[in-house]
Amino acid sequence: MHVIIRKLTGSQYENVLIPISKANTILELRKLIHNKLKIDPEQQMLLFMGKELVNDHLITDYGIQNGYTIQMVVRQHKSPNKSDELSKSSDTSATTTSSSSEKIIEGNNKEITLTSSDYYKVGDQIDVQLVDNGAWYEAEIIGIKKKCVEGEDSSNDNLIFTVKNAPYVMEFESDVKFDDIRPRSFYVYKHSELKKDMVVLANYNIEEPDL
Repeated sequence: MHVIIRKLTGSQYENVLIPISKANTILELRKLIHNKLKIDPEQQMLLFMGKELVNDHLITDYGIQNGYTIQMVVRQHKSPNKSDELSKSSDTSATTTSSSSEKIIEGNNKEITLTSSDYYKVGDQIDVQLVDNGAWYEAEIIGIKKKCVEGEDSSNDNLIFTVKNAPYVMEFESDVKFDDIRPRSFYVYKHSELKKDMVVLANYNIEEPDL
């Protein structure tokens, strides 16, 4: 089988035919695109029906069939200086965290750094809803904190999750609440599997609604 990679450049686009197998992963597809277009895999933002494609998932996980079109936006390489600065910042942050796992916020309220909660742990791949636009993005949990308020029972409402974007989506790092995250969605339901009252994530392609 083959897919059409639509390389988007501003208001222009270029279609390129890529032969693939249904058994290929998205990462293998990125390598095939690199062989054809000489675009590094980490620069490729691949979109299908409004959803960004994840490296370790199969082509078939997204319902991609022979002749389907996958959109690609090319990301720019980061400048070395910026990468060095981010690396130094991360090292400093890690040192600070390891030296003090508990800090006083105010009065008898405490903020405790955790490595896991009842449902999530640091390193989990999740979907997160950002407050600024209400959209869901794929991300990773890089920190968990719990606010301990004297006289109140501990609950998920007191948890704060620090999340960072997946490498193939727009850059962000944000502190969010328990209700703003969920396990990473990847399964594509067939019409026959959908039942009344099911709550599912539906992708919508704003640029090409009929795709």
